[in-house]
Amino acid sequence: MGPCLSAIHLASRCLVWPLLVSSLIIPVAATAQTIVSGPWGDIVDHQKPLALVTDEQRVTLFRRNQMRAISGHFRSIEAVVTYRAPFSGTLEADANALAAAARTLSSLFPQGTEMDPGKFGAKREIWQLPEKFARHTVSFRQSVERFSTAITTKADLTEPLNAIRHECLACHQAFRSFESSQ
Repeated sequence: MGPCLSAIHLASRCLVWPLLVSSLIIPVAATAQTIVSGPWGDIVDHQKPLALVTDEQRVTLFRRNQMRAISGHFRSIEAVVTYRAPFSGTLEADANALAAAARTLSSLFPQGTEMDPGKFGAKREIWQLPEKFARHTVSFRQSVERFSTAITTKADLTEPLNAIRHECLACHQAFRSFESSQ
């Protein structure tokens, strides 16, 4: 085989094989999606359908989405307060959303919804140390309330924001697994 022929052969092996494999995979992934019809036409929802079989899985999905919402509101506030994003008019709404989430935070962790050891998510310590977990959720709620008060009184927001951050990190350090061992 000459140098050009071997380069073509190598290129075909390197390019065609992944295309063939990916063409086999794409239809499988496409079947795991939901089509949502509406005024903009049929849109593919790449996140659905989910294969949730148990109530524990449904609770975990809801809890993770609520935690993402908390993080989103916190990061939006942080963008304004710390990084001076020009959206100070959103601070009160984001703080109100955090306050609402803080009031229901402990209800997101019903008994029996802990993650298996080595999996990402809520550690068993939440249910093994309920008083400590309750102190964390109360302290988070209080830090959010102090932040809201600082907005109302037009006080400096840096320290109350850092207090919220500290509460999140302290609770996650004690009660959340960040990496799957698999």
